Amino acid sequence: MNNLERYIQNPHDARANFDLGCEYEDLGQTGAAISFYLRTAERAQDILLQYESLLRMALCFGKQKTRDDTQKVLLQKAINLMMDRPEAYFLLARAHERQEQWHEGWTMSSMALKICSWDHAPLLTNVEYPGRWALLFEQAVCAWWVGECEQSRRMMFELRYSHPLDNIHRNACDRNLQVCGWPRLNLPFDPGQADHIRCDFPGLRDLAQNHSQSLQDIFVLAANQGQREKWYLEVGSAEPFYHNNTALLETRFAWRGISLDINQAKVEDFGRQRRNTVLCQDATRTDYAALLAQYGAPRDLGYLQVDCEPPENSLRILMSMPWDRYRFAVVTFEHDYYADPGVRDRSREYLQKQGYELMAGDVAFDLTHSYEDWWVHPDLVDAAVRNQLRDLGTAVKPAHHYLFGTVKN
Repeated sequence: MNNLERYIQNPHDARANFDLGCEYEDLGQTGAAISFYLRTAERAQDILLQYESLLRMALCFGKQKTRDDTQKVLLQKAINLMMDRPEAYFLLARAHERQEQWHEGWTMSSMALKICSWDHAPLLTNVEYPGRWALLFEQAVCAWWVGECEQSRRMMFELRYSHPLDNIHRNACDRNLQVCGWPRLNLPFDPGQADHIRCDFPGLRDLAQNHSQSLQDIFVLAANQGQREKWYLEVGSAEPFYHNNTALLETRFAWRGISLDINQAKVEDFGRQRRNTVLCQDATRTDYAALLAQYGAPRDLGYLQVDCEPPENSLRILMSMPWDRYRFAVVTFEHDYYADPGVRDRSREYLQKQGYELMAGDVAFDLTHSYEDWWVHPDLVDAAVRNQLRDLGTAVKPAHHYLFGTVKN
């Protein structure tokens, strides 16, 4: 007996309606399929069959390409029906991602990874959910566009090399890593190498650790010769300690400063753990002259960090600084040359016009991924110190090799 005959004999049977809907869908008649899936959802006593009928309706509307909102409503109903199953979360996250609704896609995939369990009975049909890794992929894609760029890189790397991806997603991870860059390695300060630093400074041998990702804090202290109670402006502060460039300055050298980040959760965490000022605001729209004046910053500060995503934003921020009113002994500028070669050259031309001197260009966390330039103001850093710090070779400079003559793998 075929599906149509079964339906004719018992038109109220939920499974008969579902199977007939599947047959129409296979024929490309999505309108008819939707009507039978709807009848299934209305008649089924089995909650799992109701759930799958909602998913199939959503997939049919997706194939029609004209009912995006209806598709999302159906997927949300499926989530409400079975909140610990992952398929509806994945389909909804994917729908948001394909429409460039990045925050919604991030939220949905993140919720699924926290809420769902992974040992459910299989569904009757293929609903295009390949496994838990697919939710990780959606989260990784959306993470980039909501500003969690380093997390996106780490997730893409982990997906590519630690999960059984299909060819489409494996190739997508390869492309994303090529364009966005690989996740950065951590380059901690090794107290045993203090005698090998290219420019010594007071207090170096009292340090047990640093906090920066690529020894930026050590460079800043070397250029400033370990001076205490100076000021910094940190644009793109991120975490309060992990990979943070100013934590060591504040906690061990009594520096004051202002930090900015656009991520509210990170700003709140920063505020709980750090003493100095942190603000949650869009760094591309900030009036830095007014900000520095408001907090009583001196004309000469010890350090400026500009580290935002994408690199074009960092360049906009750099060009909005009040260079005629404030000077910085050290500037570290993240240009992400490996991802956007044009920003590096424009930033160099601009900073040179402002009177700054490049000490180390193309600083990297490995042997290939140039991502940052380190500058000083010649009026604020002694010539002898500049001579020790200057390395204008064109090769990529792993931070450990530049500062200590070693490369950390």
